[in-house]
Amino acid sequence: GYIERQLESRLAMTEQATGWMSRRLGDLRGELNEAERRLQAYVREQDLVDMGGVTTFEASELEQLNSRLVEARQAFAQAENQYNQIADVANGDWRRQVTVPVVRSNSLVAEFVGAEAEARAKVDRLSQRYGPRHPTMIEARDELSAASETLRSQVEQVVASIEQDYELARANLRSLERSFNENRDAIRDLQTKEFEFRELEREVETNRTLYN
Repeated sequence: GYIERQLESRLAMTEQATGWMSRRLGDLRGELNEAERRLQAYVREQDLVDMGGVTTFEASELEQLNSRLVEARQAFAQAENQYNQIADVANGDWRRQVTVPVVRSNSLVAEFVGAEAEARAKVDRLSQRYGPRHPTMIEARDELSAASETLRSQVEQVVASIEQDYELARANLRSLERSFNENRDAIRDLQTKEFEFRELEREVETNRTLYN
């Protein structure tokens, strides 16, 4: 009768709904498996580990490199300033080099300039009393020659040191700039990979939520 037909109709609808849900769950399970497969394949292809830890470490390393780069630029600017003072006279005679402020400010150069000046004053003073072949004059001129030689040697050492400091500062700056750029590019690449990884990860979570 009427009641039997109603029961049969409801039973058919229930079976139909159950079948649809079973098929839907099967589809969701398939989508979840596919999403997990794509995520795992991406991790293997890109050789990824903990994305958050890697990017944090790389960013920290880049920040440290940047600090060292700032210091290197300051050191190079100082070395370049000193080098520019001697650049025009680097191949000139040491008498010209000793007049350059950055050379003259060296404590030993200043000391030896004073010693040479005293030796020359002594020669001038004695020359008014003795002839050029007098032993006292010969000794005084030897002292002046020794003072001049000591001064020359120190001036050349200071100039060579300034040139070396400049070359080292420039090489260090270039090396840090290269490292900084390489690390920056690596971080950008990691950020791109992390973005793609998070997208795949969200897809897995979405499908897992729907399936559960």
